[in-house]
Amino acid sequence: MTVDTHSILRKERLDFHLLNWSRWMHSSANSLDFVVSPWLQISGATTFEDMIDEMDVENAIRMDSLIDSLDELERHAIYADYLNSSWSSDLAIEPILVRAKKWLLGRLDEKQLY
Repeated sequence: MTVDTHSILRKERLDFHLLNWSRWMHSSANSLDFVVSPWLQISGATTFEDMIDEMDVENAIRMDSLIDSLDELERHAIYADYLNSSWSSDLAIEPILVRAKKWLLGRLDEKQLY
């Protein structure tokens, strides 16, 4: 039996970005405001941890734009699964969630979500 390591890593990558997006959506800091530091002249980051935090926010914003591109039912499935919003459809959520994740997975590279 062979294991498709590449496929597993891509799914883990998607899960990482969805969980990062979920944390960002639940935070009070989910805005597009970035403080520009004259010291770094790139961002407001002054430490390595600040740079990681800013990259997480940028990635969450990219993920949010991908999720916004989903069909409404698929978008609501992602919201229900990752944001604990209510699922009001009579349809089973699992096949819709699988379809949404498959679509998102195919578009991570175009949004530079590595």
